[in-house]
Amino acid sequence: MGRAVLILAALTSAAVIVGCGPGQNYPPGAPVTPSGPTSEAVNVPRYFLTRAFDHESDSIRYLFSWGDGTHSNWTPFAASGAFESAAKSWSQPGTYLIQAIARDKSGAMSDSSSPLTVNIVASLPNRSPNVPQILSGPDTAWRDSACTFSATGTDPDNDSIAIRFDWGDGDFSNWSAWLRSGSAVADSHAWSQAGDYSVRAMARDYKGLVSDWSAGRPIVIRDSAFSAPRR
Repeated sequence: MGRAVLILAALTSAAVIVGCGPGQNYPPGAPVTPSGPTSEAVNVPRYFLTRAFDHESDSIRYLFSWGDGTHSNWTPFAASGAFESAAKSWSQPGTYLIQAIARDKSGAMSDSSSPLTVNIVASLPNRSPNVPQILSGPDTAWRDSACTFSATGTDPDNDSIAIRFDWGDGDFSNWSAWLRSGSAVADSHAWSQAGDYSVRAMARDYKGLVSDWSAGRPIVIRDSAFSAPRR
């Protein structure tokens, strides 16, 4: 029996069932297997979630065992069936089994959940940023008028990223400043010729890997009302 199981067994041995008959308090059901990343580098905190249901719909709080001889604090009480989470980082590579137990407001504790196996390694290989998403931009504009587009990008390793735009006319923006993963950036461009264009965005992490181009966002550029007529 692993240390995580021993900790949970010791805690659940104190489970309380109050009274007997119709008014007795039953412990919550065992929480679902915790969910979260199954592979991570050392010293990187990640959140793990679980939930359980209480027979009397009492509020529930949770305790996570991290598989290294430590456990979380009890979470705040939450409604029966609501997800709750706790964060953990490991300082040593290895394989760890994460389990959770639930306790209701009367002190009755559940059985432990099934374990989630998490592999902790010294470092993970760098992964490319996710394809950015263009959030906003006009559908039409006059030529030679600056138009602003915004895009956001995320990185699976939470690395800082930069974003650039392809304006669809052979011109590209400069890379933005480095941003936290999930941040948005805006940039502007003016088209010198009327026509139909498609604006795309790309992300790059600070280690040099780039994403694919996003789907194009169309924009129609019209001749200015004050421009000379075409011949």
